[in-house]
Amino acid sequence: MKLKIDRYKAVCIVASIVILSGITGYAHNSTFLKPVFSEIESCFHGDAPLGERLNKTISGIDKILNDEIGFKNYYIDVYSITQKVCGAKEFEGDNVILLNNGYLAYKRNPVADETIEGNIEELNVLYKYCKDKNIFFKYYITPDKLSKYDCQLPNGIKDYINPAVDMFSSMLGTEDIPYKDMRESLHKEFGNDYSAFFVTDHHWKPKTGFWAFQNIYKELSKELNIKFNETITDLSNYTIDTKKQVLLGSQGKNAGRFVAGLDDIDIITPDFSTSFSVSQPFKNYTASGSYKDVLMRMDFAESTDMYNSSQYAAYLGGDFTYEIIKNNRPSNNKKIMVIKDSYANCVVPFLSMGFDEIHAFDLRDMTGYKIDSVYKYIDSIKPDALIFIYSPLRICSDESFTFEND
Repeated sequence: MKLKIDRYKAVCIVASIVILSGITGYAHNSTFLKPVFSEIESCFHGDAPLGERLNKTISGIDKILNDEIGFKNYYIDVYSITQKVCGAKEFEGDNVILLNNGYLAYKRNPVADETIEGNIEELNVLYKYCKDKNIFFKYYITPDKLSKYDCQLPNGIKDYINPAVDMFSSMLGTEDIPYKDMRESLHKEFGNDYSAFFVTDHHWKPKTGFWAFQNIYKELSKELNIKFNETITDLSNYTIDTKKQVLLGSQGKNAGRFVAGLDDIDIITPDFSTSFSVSQPFKNYTASGSYKDVLMRMDFAESTDMYNSSQYAAYLGGDFTYEIIKNNRPSNNKKIMVIKDSYANCVVPFLSMGFDEIHAFDLRDMTGYKIDSVYKYIDSIKPDALIFIYSPLRICSDESFTFEND
């Protein structure tokens, strides 16, 4: 089976070289062809297995195309066409897979039980700390793009992420850590789970993020004993500007735009009046204005550069280590602390309309910035609630469950 995949790769890489040489004028350029053919020649020598040598050759040519001659986008386009013609199901080092329904997904590795157990231990300590301070605590288990109820995986590829989430969920229950598994409710709401996600990206769609906001806000309103604001939860009170066929997600960037096409993306903004003040302490950034002015990046939404931009980043403007959103027209005085990753970027802006302040933390190492202690910020902020909105991928490592650095 592995040899078959290598043959696909061989056809694709040779076809790409031939086509690119012709359409770009590199056919007579010795600085291009000599290194490429040197890589190809190396494939026929050595004691390593053929598949290993072929993969090494492809990686070498990838480097020449991407780093040395600078037409990566054209190469990816041609490569994706030849991959599609060959019927390939795995792309970019076998990390991205084409599901049976035409959606792209990441190929996951098995998750060690010890990793999940360790994350639960850290989470339990944090929960008890919040409980002692009378801070409402909830872990929201978000669904993976790979549906638990209909995984759509090609033959021979296993679903490792949902069994890991099942184990994580079970252990949360065993430890009495408050949580909500949103996979079942999403399945009931959307029917076809995949319609809640982009075809070419691992994120859920903004309308799905709005659905998550409705559910989370409803629960927080009840737990914190505040008046439920029907205006902000009614989607008819928003303008939905659908950008057609503009988004090539992270998975699509790896596989190429001709494998699964392009996605539409909805830019959702309130029709009612809003006012916010936003600060990012690690970047010394502050801004004030309407929802659209400070919680959205409309230049990202309007971008047509499919390979080097992300229209999804229009929500919040992307990922930040720490962001404070102050609602200047709050209906209550509640502060919400959100520990998140990019899944929550199209949830937090909506959530910010329901509370006085949102303090959003991303515990990943964001270009050198990292939170030293979640406990320190809890003591400083004194939130009324602490919630987690993590993608399922976060449970696969301990990076996002390190709440206090040594």
